[in-house]
Amino acid sequence: MWKLAGIAIGTLLIAVAFASSLSGGVDISYLTRVQGSKTVLHIVSGVVFFVVANYLLNLLVVGLPASRLGPTALPSVAIGLVWLTILGQVFDRISAVLAGFGAAPLARAVGASGDGAWWLSLLALNWVLSGLGVVALAFLFLRRRWGVTKRASWVLALTAGVFTNPAWAFALWFT
Repeated sequence: MWKLAGIAIGTLLIAVAFASSLSGGVDISYLTRVQGSKTVLHIVSGVVFFVVANYLLNLLVVGLPASRLGPTALPSVAIGLVWLTILGQVFDRISAVLAGFGAAPLARAVGASGDGAWWLSLLALNWVLSGLGVVALAFLFLRRRWGVTKRASWVLALTAGVFTNPAWAFALWFT
């Protein structure tokens, strides 16, 4: 099964690289263009690329330490990380919507004005809300599913909230 998954991911990454080279180079903003010649393959492969990258980052920041600090073996942790990554993406989308509602009031509260202030408020608020969701999810998985100690769970969850936060991709897309 792992061999098949590796082949599928490798094939998809090659397709992304080839499709992106046809579009004029590797360009993250290519996925966000309204006009242009983008295909479903470009969009899906771009989203899959970000989710796989997020999964691998979760594996490095949360999974490997969890398998060393807790009683759960790495294969079991790796499977649980699939769910953690998917739920983290869901929390990120929810936080992006909530940040959209809170960006203007936040900009006014700090005395900033203009479109730039709204965008910075949106990015900051999305990062904070998404980070809180990631911290909560990571802590829940670390403590309940993988049996990591409370202190180590907090350290790893806070680290995950900063470094594996999907809002980083959102910020890169719109800056």
